[in-house]
Amino acid sequence: MEHTVFPKDLILSFDLFHRAGNKNGFLCRDFLLFGKKNIMKNAIYFYNNFKTNHKYLSWLDRKDQEQMDWAFDYLQEKELLINTPTFLPNNTKECYAQVCASLDALDLHSDLKSKLIDIQTTKAKNTDKPDQTSEQGIHSQEEQLIARNEEFDQASKTNWQNPKAFATLVSKVNKDSDAKRELIQRMRTAWNQKVFRDKKIVKPEKKLKLPHGYEKKLNVIAEAYGENMVIYLKALIDKEYNEIKSKK
Repeated sequence: MEHTVFPKDLILSFDLFHRAGNKNGFLCRDFLLFGKKNIMKNAIYFYNNFKTNHKYLSWLDRKDQEQMDWAFDYLQEKELLINTPTFLPNNTKECYAQVCASLDALDLHSDLKSKLIDIQTTKAKNTDKPDQTSEQGIHSQEEQLIARNEEFDQASKTNWQNPKAFATLVSKVNKDSDAKRELIQRMRTAWNQKVFRDKKIVKPEKKLKLPHGYEKKLNVIAEAYGENMVIYLKALIDKEYNEIKSKK
C-alpha cells in the first residue's frame, strides 16, 4: 500500500492492521484495503490537529544520538512515551519521530497534571525560591486540561465509532495546549541543565609576555635544540627549579 504522508515502516503497520478483540470476533474486513485507507485518512486529520508547533521542537536535534536517547528516557520515565509493538526505532531519525509523536500526544494524557506536579516538585527541591506565581498559573491550566481529558477518556469509549463526534471531541481537547507547552519547556530546560553539567570547564592558558625582542631570541634558542619555544622554556624552568630544590 503506497502513501505520500507516512513513512514506509508505518505503512507496514497499517498493512498488518486488524482490530483485535472485536466484540463480533475476527472479521476479514479488518484487513481490506478500503478500511485501511479510511484509517489513514482519519489519521492525517488527527495528525494535523495534534502535531506540535515546530518552534517548540527546534531545540531537538534529530542527528544527536545522545539527545535522542536522553529524550527517550525522559519521556519513558514519566510514562509519556508512545510505545507501539509494531514500531521499533533502530536509528536516530526514527527515535526522533517517536519522541515528537509522544510530544504531539501530550494533551491526551489524563494524568498530565500529576506529571507536571512531579516535575515542579523536583524542580522546587533544587531551588531556594520556587516561582509560586508561575506554579499557581500552571495548576489552573492543568485543572482545566485534566477536566477535558477525563471527559475525553469517558466520551471516547462511546464516540470513537462516530467520526464526527470523535472529531469534535478531539478538537475540544486540543484547544488548550498550555500544559503541553509547559511540559516541553521544562523538558528543554532539563536538557540544557544536563548539557551545562556535562560541559567540562577548560581553563585558558595564560600567555607569557616577554620583553621586546626576547621572544624572538627564545625562539632561536629553541629551534637550535629542535624544540618548540614553549616546550623548551618549560624544560629550562623545570631544570633550574629541580636543581634549586635539590640543594635545599
